[in-house]
Amino acid sequence: MYWVEPYLNIKNQLITDLEELTDADDKLVFDKVYFGRKASPEIFPCAIIWPMVLRTDPTTLRSSYYPMPFQLTVVNQEQAGIELGFDDVIERLGLVEKMLVDDRQFHHLTENLEIDMVDPDIYKSRVRTRHEASLLVTFMRFYLPTC
Repeated sequence: MYWVEPYLNIKNQLITDLEELTDADDKLVFDKVYFGRKASPEIFPCAIIWPMVLRTDPTTLRSSYYPMPFQLTVVNQEQAGIELGFDDVIERLGLVEKMLVDDRQFHHLTENLEIDMVDPDIYKSRVRTRHEASLLVTFMRFYLPTC
C-alpha cells in the first residue's frame, strides 16, 4: 500500500490549503470546500476536490511511479452579468493554480505536481445560474523500496 498514505495526505492537505487560501486583500477565496463527486455545492463561492483514477506505472524492477490526479473545480453563483461570473471563477482558479505551482513538492508530500488541464468553462446543461471552471492536477510520487 505504497500509495495510500501519501494519497490521503495530499487529499487532506488540499482541503486545508483551499480552506485557507486568501486573495490579495487577505480575504478567503472560498466560503466552502467540498470533497468528492457526491458533494452537492450549496455554499458559494466554493471549491470541489474530485479524486480521479490512479494508474500506477512500473519504472524499473525496483521502483514504481504513482501519478495521483485530482480535479479541482471552482464554483460560484451568477454575478451581475455572464462575463462577470466567468471572470470571477477564472480569477479564483488562477489563485488555486498559483498556490499549487508555487510549491511543486506540495508540502514535501510529492516529488512534483503538474497542471495537466485547465477547463475555463465547465458546461452543465441544467445549471444556468452558476459558473464552474477546473484544473486537473497530477501529484507525482515515486516508490523505491528499502532493501
